[in-house]
Amino acid sequence: MDGSPVTQSTQAFFRSCVRQADDASAAAIEQRIRIGPWNVILRHMSRSTCGPYSDAFRHLKWGFDDDLDLTIYCIETKSCGFDLGAAPWARDDIGSMGEILGLDGSSLSALWDFQRNAIHMLDSSAKTGLIIIEDAEDLPGWEYTFPLRNLLHWHGLSQGCTMVHAGAVGTDNAAAVIVGVGGSGKSTTTIACTNAGLKMAGDDFILVDPSRDPCVYSLYSTAKLGAQSSAWFKGLHGKQTFDIGDDFEKNIFFVDALGAGRMCENLPLRLIVQLEKTGSKQSELVPCGAGEIFRACAANTIGLLPGHRSKTLQLLAQLSRSVSCCTFRIGTDLDDIGRKMAQKLEGMAR
Repeated sequence: MDGSPVTQSTQAFFRSCVRQADDASAAAIEQRIRIGPWNVILRHMSRSTCGPYSDAFRHLKWGFDDDLDLTIYCIETKSCGFDLGAAPWARDDIGSMGEILGLDGSSLSALWDFQRNAIHMLDSSAKTGLIIIEDAEDLPGWEYTFPLRNLLHWHGLSQGCTMVHAGAVGTDNAAAVIVGVGGSGKSTTTIACTNAGLKMAGDDFILVDPSRDPCVYSLYSTAKLGAQSSAWFKGLHGKQTFDIGDDFEKNIFFVDALGAGRMCENLPLRLIVQLEKTGSKQSELVPCGAGEIFRACAANTIGLLPGHRSKTLQLLAQLSRSVSCCTFRIGTDLDDIGRKMAQKLEGMAR
């Protein structure tokens, strides 16, 4: 076995977990989902992980017959009875976000959330991931809104894609990524655009391929709105989808609560906008530099996705250079927000 001691112990632990899961495959519950550009099998070793790790994907295509791109084992130790042993890492092996250090140069990525006793691992060469939790009932509320994000991000990086903490809206011919810090109006702007007839690829995390023909892929069907923003959209009254407890401050909706057909699986990317609140009634889109957009994307994303920061930054820089960039000075008229975005994208369709 090659590599550093951390790589060796991580690989041995990973293989042991996969072997036990494979030995118990007769009891596994499989979900076959097209997530982003990939055919993914979620292999649940007990029913308790099915909802938390798949409900947010319910707008995507389920079932496929062609080649498999990624297998993810979802293991709840409380119910499956596996003897996984102790996690192989010392405290000095763990970074500030729980990422396992010392795996550079290998195909492995790993995170240990020791506060919640959860482990996330991916072997990109084997196209296999693991998420191990002790008890699904103890999952924090936000885990339901963007499940498996670390595994999907790490896999994406190995394929030249990156997740971005952003919304995305558009038409079949042109889409925009919407970035902004917390409280900037990102979710409100995204939902306002769907009210104007645009499709939505995501509200919180999206997957972007910044290659020669940039594309944005939908991952999650959830939308998050604060109480005041929720009140602005009358169609959402009483449609909060689930209660995720006191650890989250926003109302959570599955986007089908807004009406059928609002979500899409992927869109051609033509524009990235950063948000700026003005306090005026009307909104306007004004050009800005790629450097501004890169900084906005990086500030909004890099602190939420552990590990591989240099690769993530490289892809975000490529993304900001590959499409048009604007500042969206958003006003208080929600209809005008959606109308201005729709007009801009109509003019960019090709």
